[in-house]
Amino acid sequence: MPTDATFADHVSARVREILADTAASFGDISPAVDEFFVPAFELTSGGKRMRARLMATGVAVAQGSSDLDDAVVELGAALELFQAAALVHDDIIDDSDSRRGKPATHVAFAQRAPRESLEKPEILGKNSAILLGDLLIVLADQAAARAFAGLATAARQRCVALWSEMTSEVAIGQYLDVLNSTLPIAHTSASESLAAALRVVRHKSARYSVEHPLTLGVALGGGNDTLIAALARVGLPLGEAFQLRDDDLGVFGDPAETGKPAGDDLREGKRTPLLALTRQVANESELETLETHLGNRQLEADLISELREIIERSGTRAEHEKLIQEKLDESLTALADANVPADAAATLTELAHRLAHRTA
Repeated sequence: MPTDATFADHVSARVREILADTAASFGDISPAVDEFFVPAFELTSGGKRMRARLMATGVAVAQGSSDLDDAVVELGAALELFQAAALVHDDIIDDSDSRRGKPATHVAFAQRAPRESLEKPEILGKNSAILLGDLLIVLADQAAARAFAGLATAARQRCVALWSEMTSEVAIGQYLDVLNSTLPIAHTSASESLAAALRVVRHKSARYSVEHPLTLGVALGGGNDTLIAALARVGLPLGEAFQLRDDDLGVFGDPAETGKPAGDDLREGKRTPLLALTRQVANESELETLETHLGNRQLEADLISELREIIERSGTRAEHEKLIQEKLDESLTALADANVPADAAATLTELAHRLAHRTA
C-alpha cells in the first residue's frame, strides 16, 4: 500500500479536482459561483483522511494485497466529501463558530456577506452553508457512483447498499442527537439518558466514521458477505470508541489540538454518554449545577472548570475511559477472529489505537 501520506495526498488532490471541476462547470453563471466554493476548498484542505484510510484498509483485507487503483481513490474522495457535508450541517445545528481552528463554514460565509446585503450576515451565512452542504452530498454521491461503476454486479450492489445505508443513517442519528439535546436533563432517567446517548453514538457517528468505511472497502475489493460482516464486527465497537473519545475531547480537550473552544460540548448542551454516566452518580447539588448551566452558550471559563470538576470528581471520566478501552478491546478481539491478512491486520490495529487514544 502507498504510505498513509501518499494515499491521503491522492485523495486530497481528487477532492480538490472534483470541487474545481464543478465550480468551473457553473462558473459562467455568475462570479458568485467561485465565492460559493471557497469555504468548501478551505474545509476539505484539512483533516486526517481517516475514513478514506479505513476504506483502503478494507480493500486490502478483501484483496489480500495493497494495490490501490483509481476506484479506491475515488471512493476515498466520496467519503471525504460526505464527511465535509456532515461537518457543515453539524456546525450549523450546533451553532459552532469554529472547525479545525478556523471559522465554521456558515461563519465564513457570513464574514464574506456583501456590505449592501439586506439580509443579516449570520442568516445569509447559514443559508449559504446549508446549500453548500447539500451540494457536497451530491458530489459525494456522484464520486461513489463513479467508484462503483466498474465493479461486477454483486460487488456493485453491495457497495450501493452500504453507501445508501450510511448516508441515510447519519441523518437519522443526527435527528436523534438534535431531539435529545432539546429535552431537559431531568426529562428522562439516568439509565434512559445513557441508552439514548449510546444510540446517538452508534447511529450518528460510529457506523459512518469507522464501520461503513471499512465494509465499503471490503465490498469494493470484492469481499463476500461473510467478510463484510466480520469487518463490521471490528468496525462498530471501534467507531463507538472513536466517538466516545470525541465526547471526552469535547469537554476536556486542548483547543490548540482540537481546533474548537474548550468545553464546547458543555456550551452546546450535548447529551453524551459522559454526561449520562455523570448523572448516575452525581449528588443533588451537582445535578442542579449541571442542569442550570449545560447548554449555556455564554458559559465562562470558571463555570466550564466547575462542570469539568464535577465530572472528574464523580469518577465518571475514569469510567468513561474504561468504556473506551472495552470498545477498543472488543474491536481488536473481533479483528483477531476475522482471519485478516497480516499486513492489513497490522495497519488496522495501528489505526484502532490511534482512533481510540487520539488527542484531536
